[in-house]
Amino acid sequence: MIGTIINIHNRNSGESKTDSGGEPVAVRLSLLLKGQGQAKEVLSQTVKSTRLAVKRIGQVLVTGRPDKNGCSPRKIDTECEFFIVSWDEPHAKAVLELPPPEAQLSLFGDIGEESLTCFLDGLAQISSRGLDPIRLPDGFDQEVLQSCLALSELLNTGFDSIVFRALGRTTTLDRQCRDNLCQYLIKPPRLERWTLIGRLEALSGRGKLTGMIWDESGNRWLCRFKNEHLPHLPAAWMSCVELTGEAILEPDRDRILEVESIAVPCSAAKNNLNEALPTEGPWSSDWDSHDLEEIFSSEECPDEILKNIIWD
Repeated sequence: MIGTIINIHNRNSGESKTDSGGEPVAVRLSLLLKGQGQAKEVLSQTVKSTRLAVKRIGQVLVTGRPDKNGCSPRKIDTECEFFIVSWDEPHAKAVLELPPPEAQLSLFGDIGEESLTCFLDGLAQISSRGLDPIRLPDGFDQEVLQSCLALSELLNTGFDSIVFRALGRTTTLDRQCRDNLCQYLIKPPRLERWTLIGRLEALSGRGKLTGMIWDESGNRWLCRFKNEHLPHLPAAWMSCVELTGEAILEPDRDRILEVESIAVPCSAAKNNLNEALPTEGPWSSDWDSHDLEEIFSSEECPDEILKNIIWD
């Protein structure tokens, strides 16, 4: 049984992208299981998880581009579909093939080959350097990582590694890669000591005393203050501030800073930053500093103090 594999092509092996006449030909990927496991079922599952990962990478790549109208989900599925051209069960090896790229005028090029390249490079990066939740490999998201984790779990069946060869690259999914995936996907959100500089924009007292800051790179941070920070917030609001605390970094979510200390840099630094930021949009406000001073001079609880300050 080959499970979900839908077709087998009888073609000569090889990875050349053009034939003797210069016409484009299909890109091939070889899979090799190294170890002493039972290849029949494991090889089939390896092919299945690889196909899912590469297709999902294609979707991620297209979604992240400004104009994605030229590449439909069906086109991604078609160009990222692998077919088996060789199946060597005694040696735990299979050769897969992407369809030849279609002649096209869109900006997407060969999305199948690009997705395969990201898959191989991403696995190599995970194996060597681990995973950074703020900067995943190109084309990777949580679904891709789950497919790679499913691949790595096959190493529990007696095999030591899975070797991928394509496009002049050799990438090995080994136990180090599996450990890095498990550590990233199973462990709690990463906590880091962090110093954040930016302008304190929105404040809210609903539920918890919070504020919003955009850092120099344009990342949005949700800052959680303590009640003892309340006397300092009037001077900090709409100003350049330096916040220090524990950062909670989770992929695909706002960054969170559990604030421990607040510092307002010199007025020159504040003025320079304030002049560089727009006066409308998310930075605009109907409150002036005098209004805010009156609000924060109250002895009410934080929820009541900030209930009229809207956090967008």
